[in-house]
Amino acid sequence: MKYLKLYEAFKSKGISNTLKFLKDKVGQNEVNKFIEGLKRFMDYSGFPIDKISDDDLKYMRGKNALSLRTGEDKVTNPKGIEFIKFWFSLEKGYLGYTGTGNKEVEFKKENTNSSTGLKSEEKFTDIELERIKNEYGLKGEIWPVTNYNKLKTGDSVIGFYDNDRLFRRFDVGIVYVDTDGRYYVLQDVSDGSTPNDGGYTRFGKSRTWFIYEPDNEIGGDHKCLHYYKPTSEELHYVENKEDGNKETEEPEEDPLDWNLPLDGLQLSRWNWGEDSFPNHEKLKESDFSLVLYYDKMTNPDVDDPHFEPVGAIKKGREQDKKGALALMTDDKVRKENLERYISKLSSNIEISKEDLNNLGKILIKAILGEFSFFSIYQNRKSNLDRLSNICSQLYAMMSDPSSESYYIDSVKNYYKQLNETYYKDLSYSLEIKSLIKGSEAEKIFNRIFELGTLISDLIRKQNAQSIDDLLILYQKISSIRNFMHIDQNRPSYYIRNIFSDFYSKSSVEYYLRNDSYGESNYQDDIKRLERVEKYIKSIL
Repeated sequence: MKYLKLYEAFKSKGISNTLKFLKDKVGQNEVNKFIEGLKRFMDYSGFPIDKISDDDLKYMRGKNALSLRTGEDKVTNPKGIEFIKFWFSLEKGYLGYTGTGNKEVEFKKENTNSSTGLKSEEKFTDIELERIKNEYGLKGEIWPVTNYNKLKTGDSVIGFYDNDRLFRRFDVGIVYVDTDGRYYVLQDVSDGSTPNDGGYTRFGKSRTWFIYEPDNEIGGDHKCLHYYKPTSEELHYVENKEDGNKETEEPEEDPLDWNLPLDGLQLSRWNWGEDSFPNHEKLKESDFSLVLYYDKMTNPDVDDPHFEPVGAIKKGREQDKKGALALMTDDKVRKENLERYISKLSSNIEISKEDLNNLGKILIKAILGEFSFFSIYQNRKSNLDRLSNICSQLYAMMSDPSSESYYIDSVKNYYKQLNETYYKDLSYSLEIKSLIKGSEAEKIFNRIFELGTLISDLIRKQNAQSIDDLLILYQKISSIRNFMHIDQNRPSYYIRNIFSDFYSKSSVEYYLRNDSYGESNYQDDIKRLERVEKYIKSIL
């Protein structure tokens, strides 16, 4: 019934024809997918779906839509989006939607492991560079390898020959290309597969490590491969030399640079798993596109009534509707419906009814429980953003029960992503905690872990049972983060370094091995943490 009402409500002939076309060609399921995608975007934008006019839309062949790009007159709306492109395949129907506007991202630089041999720049951190200078005594020039096809036998390189950036797997190596065209680095720290010929033995290195084969993916088990040219100068970065000839090569434009997936109303990046269009390869399957002129739609003539935002329209609705479509103004009705929604959400095995009965538990997962001090201080946004989206979808569901199933699916999806990130980050954080054990910094970090547990306990005790409660808690966390970053509350430089590199295991290991954290630092940090603790207790 929901889809039927939307279908009949469309004002635009362009959309109606597309729906009819999709239904005739691929069935109602594909029509429903398109409606969901369109509705999702229009909900983000704040404009009613039934008010889109022919002036806002244009039908284009896939090739023409791909080439459509924001011109020199940049977009002026706050989101920087000019076009929203809904993509279709004659065989598969609706594929998803992308955005085009002020933001462009070079796809080849983002595509780190490419069958073309191209890879984005992966440089050493300042800490790693200092360690290479001091512990390995290297001097000279370095620059990242970004085009593996230009490597040749005899090239001198440095890098980590392992899945992680571990210095026990760091070495100066020599590139070797065997007779099958497979690329290796000859070095003395990591054993791997060997070339198919014996020519590599003349270089005197004891071990070999495979890195690349043309027309296949670049090997993922090495990091930060750099050209290395020894000189008498201190080790330093220089402009890319052999790898690319940027000054003479004309950059090749790729439509994926400006046709980007969206995260809500934000132009995002490929391979970040955005729901609007998660896989760039599917763009190759598109036969045509329906292009929404979003910038024009959001900058209309003042007197044009069909641009009235959804929020303004809702203010004018009747407040006395009865039954399931009534606006949730009565607290009792709101509570009863929230219980009904929780029951529906928890019926899916991917979401816990216990979490939804105390919504604060979702926040605890978002900030990682015992490790919440780090999450809040660093503003780890992935799960906090998902929490914000959950709040938005729950609010929308309460005020628009006719689209209940859509919002329930959205909440389930965000919750599933939040859970997956939670367990991944928790496992990693526990590993870092074990590394800290026995170090000079263990005592201060135990205090930090205690504060993380305190934050989680205080949130849990508040027993948030409404969406308003959850939103208030979210804002309190933001306030705590601001208080942490006041100059007199920020921890010592050594601890801040570990905070900033907490999600880089090799960096944490380096800090812990080379710590200069004394008793005076500890006493100063304890005073800072006491102030933060006092504020936490006052606000939670």
